[in-house]
This record gives sequence, structure tokens and C-alpha cells, in this order.
Amino acid sequence: MRRHVVIEKLVEPTVTALGYQFEGLEYQVQGKYSVLRIFIDKVGGVTVEDCQQVSRHVGALLGVEEVIKAGYNLEVSSPGLDRLLFTQEQFEKQLGKMLSVKLAVARDNKKNYTGTLQEVSNEEIILTAGVETVKLSLAEVDEARVVPQW
Repeated sequence: MRRHVVIEKLVEPTVTALGYQFEGLEYQVQGKYSVLRIFIDKVGGVTVEDCQQVSRHVGALLGVEEVIKAGYNLEVSSPGLDRLLFTQEQFEKQLGKMLSVKLAVARDNKKNYTGTLQEVSNEEIILTAGVETVKLSLAEVDEARVVPQW
């Protein structure tokens, strides 16, 4: 799940030094201009001003370090209700909640799973959907997000 380790190693200390929790990032290559999306959080929630502050600092850092060679758009936001999950610790905080999980490679011709997160241990998760129970390695997961329940 951790594809952009070099960028994360630069960005995370800057975000935490500014007083925010670094939740993770997405880097999507999209032709001429790619998108680098950074997710931050803090007690009480994230404001637009928080996102602007992090964007200015991270933008300056990435400009100096030049780890992204092509043009890109930088977006900073809160994780939101349908938050992406990047680490085992983030999965652990979502026990009992409904998740949507997309695998990098299909397993038994199935790439997408939706179910209640029952267990997290040793870099593995267990989801249940009705009578079906599936055990997935976090290394298999391409994307996982919380499914908001209204």
C-alpha cells in the first residue's frame, strides 16, 4: 500500500512539525499534470486555513527537493468521512466499521470487497459481508476507505 515512500518521508515531518497529523497521501500520475493529495487531521477538525498553511510549506519543500520531476497539482485536505486508510494503525481505529477495499491484483476473479472490519493483526485484516468472511493482507490492498453510514 505504501507506494510513495520517498515523498512521504519528506512530507510527514513537515506536516507534524506544523502541528497536524499526517494521515497519508495519494500521488496520481495523470498525463502532463499529476495530482499529489495530502491528507491531514487535527483535534477539532481541519480548516481551509490549515490546508493552506500545509500547502505552502509542503509546496516549498517539494520545490527545493525536486522529488517530483513533472508538473503536478498539490491538494491538501482533511481525510473526510469516507477517509482512505493507509496504515495498520488507521485500520485498527476503524474496527467494526464498514470498509470498501480494492485489491491491487484480483483474487479469485474479485478485486473489490465491501464489509465490516472484524479484525486487524499482523498486517492482515478480516472483513465480513453477510455470511462471507475474507482475510486480506495489507500488502494486497491498493485502496481502502471507510464507507459512511447515514
